[in-house]
Amino acid sequence: MVAAELHAAGLGTLLMDLLTERGERHDVVTAEHRFDIPLLGRRLVVASGTRTPTPSRSRPPGRRSPHT
Repeated sequence: MVAAELHAAGLGTLLMDLLTERGERHDVVTAEHRFDIPLLGRRLVVASGTRTPTPSRSRPPGRRSPHT
């Protein structure tokens, strides 16, 4: 629902798991990782740093693509 609203406004979304499968299994039992903001923040920075816009898809924030 939220992603659809953002898309309608011309914004993109990215869905990713910040925990490994092993970490998630551990977290289900202990709830240790879900609020570990430094851990999740580091993983978010690393994940977002590996993806850069391609020139054909790059546009200023809030601008809709003419193809959507």
